[in-house]
Amino acid sequence: MNRIAPIALVVSLVVLSCTKEKEGVVDVSQNPPRLLAASIQPAAVHLDTGTVGVEPLPNGDYRITITATARAVDADGSGNIRALLINVLPPSAPGALAVLSVGPSGSSGDTASYLSTFSFEMRRADAGSNTVVFQARDRSDYASNVLRISLSIARNNSAPAIFGLSAPDTLQRPTSGTGLFQLTLSANDSDGLADITEIYFRSINSSNPNQHIGLFDDGNLFSTGDSVAGDGRFSRILSIDPTTSLGPKELRFWARDNAGALSDSITHFVTIVP
Repeated sequence: MNRIAPIALVVSLVVLSCTKEKEGVVDVSQNPPRLLAASIQPAAVHLDTGTVGVEPLPNGDYRITITATARAVDADGSGNIRALLINVLPPSAPGALAVLSVGPSGSSGDTASYLSTFSFEMRRADAGSNTVVFQARDRSDYASNVLRISLSIARNNSAPAIFGLSAPDTLQRPTSGTGLFQLTLSANDSDGLADITEIYFRSINSSNPNQHIGLFDDGNLFSTGDSVAGDGRFSRILSIDPTTSLGPKELRFWARDNAGALSDSITHFVTIVP
């Protein structure tokens, strides 16, 4: 009798294990949904011409309203599609301008249709070729293919302006080591500070007169000399050493925006003396 009991126990365990394994296979769906089509309306807006779907906000930003449509199919039935996910991505800035999950507006057999009107807010500097990304997910969290639709957001462009340059007129060349000096310049843009991509100067009578030497608005006081990040005041700490040539040095400053428009230039002369 002692030999028979262990055998019966093993048989029971084997049967139970097979039952659970079979149940697991039956319950799991492996049919991801598939997006058939997607569209948006309007597909293009202009921030400055009163286009339908554009609302200027008091803080200088804009509220954009669009209507999105899509159709998705699932072999396990349209009811197995958990949601349609829609993301609105700006041209370059990280992160999404809008993230939403949309339920179906109708269904027929294995196909679900979607219709959603939604709004998102954006900065003027985020104008350009935005992208609306569609993807469906089912109740097992399987993801469909991705469809991308271009949303063109245009605006009039104004060039940036620079002013308030602070720079030394004369520098004494050190006999050893290095001497430090700082350049500081203010800039603004009616399209927003975020539209400014570069503040720089060129040393016109140097060996590399076309080199762009950038100024920064990063709040890194010890590295760049800038005390407050994002205030429109740009700085740069530079050095001279015993090999620096004597005489006047012409520095010419510009700002450039996202559209490539340049500000008027500012010219300043620094004279290196022994």
